[in-house]
Amino acid sequence: MDEDDEAPYFDFINVFLDALEPKIDELLKLGVTKDDITFWLLYEYDQQCGMEFHPQEMKRLGESGIVLCIDCWQTKDEKSTTA
Repeated sequence: MDEDDEAPYFDFINVFLDALEPKIDELLKLGVTKDDITFWLLYEYDQQCGMEFHPQEMKRLGESGIVLCIDCWQTKDEKSTTA
């Protein structure tokens, strides 16, 4: 994948928190606590696994008390798997 083919930046942390925060009180009433919530980032890469997080996003996520898990895996080379 060339740099020109990369998807535009998507602010997933703020989008997730924007959707979650207004519902926290309702979740608490149902017995769902912040300890029960885990936010996953799944990332498939071809040549390099690099990520960047802005301090404001990380601060907001930290203050929310929500866990962030990141799982990365390398794309399988089609040529080497078909031989």
